[in-house]
Amino acid sequence: MKFVGEAKIYALIDNNQEVFYIGCTIQPVETRVSGHVYEAMKNFPWTNLLKNERIKNSGFKISFRILETKVVKGKDAASARRKAEVLESRWIKRCLGIGYKLTNRVYANTDYSKGSKDRIRKMIRVEGAS
Repeated sequence: MKFVGEAKIYALIDNNQEVFYIGCTIQPVETRVSGHVYEAMKNFPWTNLLKNERIKNSGFKISFRILETKVVKGKDAASARRKAEVLESRWIKRCLGIGYKLTNRVYANTDYSKGSKDRIRKMIRVEGAS
C-alpha cells in the first residue's frame, strides 16, 4: 500500500440546522466544505444541483459535523477513497432511514439519472417560486 489517509464522513447542515448532505473526504473537511460552497456559487453543470440549491438558500453559510473517521489504505488516494465510500454509503442509508431528506445524487429521493438535470432545474425553479 502506497497511500494511507484518514477518511472523514461528514454531514452538511443548513442554516435551519437540518442535515441535507452526507459526504466523505480524505482532505481536511474544511477544505471540502469550502469546495461545496464554491461549487454552489458557480453552479457548475456537472455538480449536484439539489445540494447547490440548499447551500444557496442558506446564504452560502453552512456548517458541518464529522460523523466518523477511519484510516484507509490503497495504492493511491483514489483507491483509498473508494474504500471509504462504503462507509459513506452506510451513513447515507442510516440518515435516510431515520427521515433526513438528503440531496446526495445517488441516494436522494429524487430522479438524478443521466439526463435528468433539466427536470431538476425546473423542479428547483418551481419550488423556489412558491
